[in-house]
Amino acid sequence: MELEVEAVEHRVGLFRADILARATDEADHRVIIENQFGRTNHQHLGQVLTYLAGVEGTKTIVWIAETIQADHRAAIDWLNTNTTEEFSFFAIEISLWRIGNSSPAPRFSVVASPNDWTRTARTAAREVGEVGLAERHHIRMAYWASFAEYLSEKKSPFRIRRANKDHWFEFPTGRSGFVISATISTEKKRIGVEFYVHRDPDKVAFRALKAQQEEIERDSASRSIGRNCPAKRRCGSPFIVKVSTLLMKANTWT
Repeated sequence: MELEVEAVEHRVGLFRADILARATDEADHRVIIENQFGRTNHQHLGQVLTYLAGVEGTKTIVWIAETIQADHRAAIDWLNTNTTEEFSFFAIEISLWRIGNSSPAPRFSVVASPNDWTRTARTAAREVGEVGLAERHHIRMAYWASFAEYLSEKKSPFRIRRANKDHWFEFPTGRSGFVISATISTEKKRIGVEFYVHRDPDKVAFRALKAQQEEIERDSASRSIGRNCPAKRRCGSPFIVKVSTLLMKANTWT
């Protein structure tokens, strides 16, 4: 997940959240990171729950400490099991490693995290049972669930972590504002892939991409580099490329 830091020591009631961040590919998804020296304790468990309730849009909590105690790991596991797939809780232990005379480097070990596939399946089953759910939503949810299994089997770096009724799903690329959007159209009976550039009002990235169109198409299965979208802040280009080729080009753009 790509994150942009919004605040450090963000006040929530009587407490201060260590780091408040926003997911770059989901504007309404906020992440709170709480750091703690030594062993976890009940006070910090209460704090992370307070942050969850007190910061609008918070969907992910990351609790980092030197030692995650067994009862607190159980509490995080319980939260992941008994909340909807919209919310995610992580407990992570941090240690320092040194090789020879090198400087110490941090090592993060995930102790507790969501079981994405179990929660997604449970949520999908609940939503399928909703009265009035349109047929296109059933088709989309089945498609994304199947696509998620395929990505997992292929050990792809891309992941679909939630049940989805939308006709698109965006994958971060490692650079803020650049996403790959997979799409499915039940009306046109068509699936596709687009490369989206967010927050590029001056079209710097689009022009750089267009200038290298021939080279990109030569190295991939690209058909076209598309819309300039002059009146919009985001612009999608409907083409399929080798991701490694595209990202290599993107990293040269300023």
